[in-house]
Amino acid sequence: MRRILIILLGLCFTFSTTAIAQGNGSAVTLDAVDGLYDGNIPINIPGWVVFHFGYTNGDGANKAKGITNGFELCASGGATWTPGPYGDEFPWGPAGNVFDLVWSMNEFSWDGQGCDTIGFGGSVMLGPGLPPGFSGPAVYMSVDFSTGGGIDGETFCIDSCYYPPSGTWMWAYGSTVGSFPPSWGGPHCWNLFEVHHHPPEFINPILLAGGDHCDPIVLQYSAVDYEGDQIVFSVEAGVGSIDPNSGVYTYTPTLADVGANILATIGVNSVPAYGGPNTVVLTMNFTNEAPTIVCDPGAVPIGAGRTGRAGFTIDDVDCDPSTVYIGSITPTPLGNIYIDGNEVVFETDPDDALAGTSFTVEVCVTDGLDASCCEVVFDILCCGGMEVKIEKTHNSYQGQHEVVDITLEEIPVDMGGFDFLMAYDASALGLQSAIPGPAFYDPAPDGCGWEYFSFRFGPFGNCGNACPSGMVRVFGMAETNNGPNHPACFMPDSLPATLFTLDFLVSNDRTLECQYAPIQFFWTDCGDNSVSSVDGEVLYVSDHIYEFEGTDITDPYFGFPTYFGVQSECLNPDPDKPTVVNFIDFINGGVDIVCADSIDDRGDINLNGVVNEVADAVLYSNYFVQGISVFNVNVDGQIAASDVNADGITLSVADLVYQIRIITGDAPPYPKVGSELAVYAYENGVMSIDLMMGAAFIVLEGEVHPRLLAENMEMNYAFDGLNTRVLVSKVERGAGFEGDFLAFDARIVSFDGATYDGAPVAAKIVPTSYQLHQNYPNPFNPNTTMSFGLPYGGDYSISIYNVSGQTVASFSGSAEPGTVSIDWDASAQASGVYFYKLDTDDFTDTKKMVLLK
Repeated sequence: MRRILIILLGLCFTFSTTAIAQGNGSAVTLDAVDGLYDGNIPINIPGWVVFHFGYTNGDGANKAKGITNGFELCASGGATWTPGPYGDEFPWGPAGNVFDLVWSMNEFSWDGQGCDTIGFGGSVMLGPGLPPGFSGPAVYMSVDFSTGGGIDGETFCIDSCYYPPSGTWMWAYGSTVGSFPPSWGGPHCWNLFEVHHHPPEFINPILLAGGDHCDPIVLQYSAVDYEGDQIVFSVEAGVGSIDPNSGVYTYTPTLADVGANILATIGVNSVPAYGGPNTVVLTMNFTNEAPTIVCDPGAVPIGAGRTGRAGFTIDDVDCDPSTVYIGSITPTPLGNIYIDGNEVVFETDPDDALAGTSFTVEVCVTDGLDASCCEVVFDILCCGGMEVKIEKTHNSYQGQHEVVDITLEEIPVDMGGFDFLMAYDASALGLQSAIPGPAFYDPAPDGCGWEYFSFRFGPFGNCGNACPSGMVRVFGMAETNNGPNHPACFMPDSLPATLFTLDFLVSNDRTLECQYAPIQFFWTDCGDNSVSSVDGEVLYVSDHIYEFEGTDITDPYFGFPTYFGVQSECLNPDPDKPTVVNFIDFINGGVDIVCADSIDDRGDINLNGVVNEVADAVLYSNYFVQGISVFNVNVDGQIAASDVNADGITLSVADLVYQIRIITGDAPPYPKVGSELAVYAYENGVMSIDLMMGAAFIVLEGEVHPRLLAENMEMNYAFDGLNTRVLVSKVERGAGFEGDFLAFDARIVSFDGATYDGAPVAAKIVPTSYQLHQNYPNPFNPNTTMSFGLPYGGDYSISIYNVSGQTVASFSGSAEPGTVSIDWDASAQASGVYFYKLDTDDFTDTKKMVLLK
């Protein structure tokens, strides 16, 4: 630096000796000042006040080869400041680019006190210097009075100063042109000013933001108020909102914002406000990521008139909902093409196209702004499709064999083999064998002479706990590797034709009477229930699955194992594997087990071929008195024939009453009648009922000799060794009874009755008065039953006491009118005498019982 200073001193000396008094139009000017407040220098607001100086070369033909300019900065009244950055700001970059010999900026005094002096100078050796006619920015310097000792009302000035600080400014143009002093319009002075009621200032405000339109904008704005007033933020214009206290700005963009400049004017002010807010403008730009769609590769083969599906995958990483649509279809089909979930569905028309025609479908996805598309291809293989049917049998006898045919109903192509898996209920049907169909397996000329047939039944894998109880797999091939032998044909001359027959033994379980046992096609993987083409290049799989009555149960998305057809996952085209085609309609069938009433004559109790005769009624009456032993012809057949009124209940009094009416000509056979509700009572040894009855069957505990009270009726009874069975009836037109009808002294075990019309009676015993019955058994060990009669519904309680008066158990509740029974387990009690007490709203009674262990 010492060397540079000596050179500049030498230059300055040269300039002064060759100077020409008048100038050449060159000038040093103060072009701009940053950081002023109303034209004054603020002394209480932090920030640099920056002075920008410009140079003008007034010589339009010659460059300035050497320049030297000094500046003096002075404040009045002892005010001080903090000197700030300074430097050059020529438009071509650093000054050294043109003043290649030397460019120097020297601080002669730069401490912010009294007067500071700084000089700028440079010279050229080979460089361009200050170009002819140049006029533009040159140097700058800055000060800050807020951190120094600024004094309100004093003055700060900048004036020219020689470099060194005595003499005259001079620019040198070379020895042939001379040197000239640039003009200077100074000094330039400003008042020092203490700002009052100044709005807050932003601190590093955010001016640009953006991103994906699905991501909310959250920005933090900060400001400072130099007078300590409260700060409030606001959105003065544009979008979004800002918390007035925290300065957190938020905005939720939309798809409509993509591609545009979204503006928000953010303001900050003080409370109280002394004028308009300071503002900054936030510019936001948002982007959108378009959804993508990828179609499954390869063409999807379909038979004309069938339905094909081609899958696609959509990926939309942002927040916009996606819409899928068909873009174009080439050529135009007669059938229907539409979107179903993530698949393109082509419901072809039988006349859609000839075999070999391809349809290209453009499927697109859009988020409302951007879209992407892909193509799926459907190949029409041939006409129509295939239909395979399981026979539905009718009136199959239990305990007998039933054969079920699996038939090929229609097929437009030759087939080389099949693999069928079927499920059935093993509790109803027992598979005995599978028999190949003669049209396929008999030798020519009667059949095609197919060469391989096999079946396997029992459990198969791949279905876990979902496996049906019965399963059978049947496999057949037209051609095997067995030398020169070949089938005479791949398809029989006429359809339908039986592929094979399943031989089942129908269960003899009578609960299955009149039931339907389905036999259904079943899938555990993609290869089940498929047919191969002769060359093995095409695998035909299910298209639709139907129940025997025509209900379509197809569901390609249910998942394995399933009754609903091959699953969509099996249809992804793979060019390295055989073509898979939805081509076969499968129709389920089953075994309809015969109803007993279609075998046995209803009312022919003695099975003599004559229905509803007097002998039948006599035998039926004997059953109620003597039990099942009276049936000695065919017990199952006689029981089945006993449902005279066709209500589904065998061996009932209602059947006997209705049979008597048929015999007397009072009713036709077979109708089914509803049941009646009656209330019966047993009090003081007399049983009564409040409904006109045709017959009653009562079972009494122990050996009893009842007495008939009903007039115009007959009574039969017998002791079976445990109970006494009593039948009250009469084979006579119009015979019936009501009210008191039977006297006995015993506990009623059961009651079965029917009206004169043959309707079964649902009877309920209701006492005429409150009754607490003796427990049974008594004595007991350790369980006993306590019962009581309620003529009216209401609350009750039963308390059990020992001989010391301590409560050992209690029961309570509410009941409708009738008899209530309560069981007591006394295993935790000691042997001895106990008392049980009944309490109701209107009745109290106590009885004794004995526990013997």
